Amino acid sequence: MFRGVILLVDRFSGMNSLISSYLTASGFAVDGITAEALSSAHLVLMDIDTAGDRLSEIAGRLSAAGIPLVVLTSEHDSDGRLTALEMGAADVMSRPLDMAELTARVRAATARTL
Repeated sequence: MFRGVILLVDRFSGMNSLISSYLTASGFAVDGITAEALSSAHLVLMDIDTAGDRLSEIAGRLSAAGIPLVVLTSEHDSDGRLTALEMGAADVMSRPLDMAELTARVRAATARTL
């Protein structure tokens, strides 16, 4: 069952592999950053540190294109999570990730856009 194309942007290559494997097994197509992948993405899953100071710009562009952004963070305080949401993220998940929860949140976000 096709559930959409996920663009995964995380500075941790080991985490990329784990997330990609889990989401692929759940029926998603997972890609890295390429122009082609961006044009076909249904959701972007991005590490907050990878986005850095550009998070607001990235979230704004994705929102304008109708592509939800799920931010991954190691921030456990509510301020960091709220900042990401205020910048336009559709959802925020803290590390360590629960893969079943991540899949459910990605599924819910893509369902709103597919």
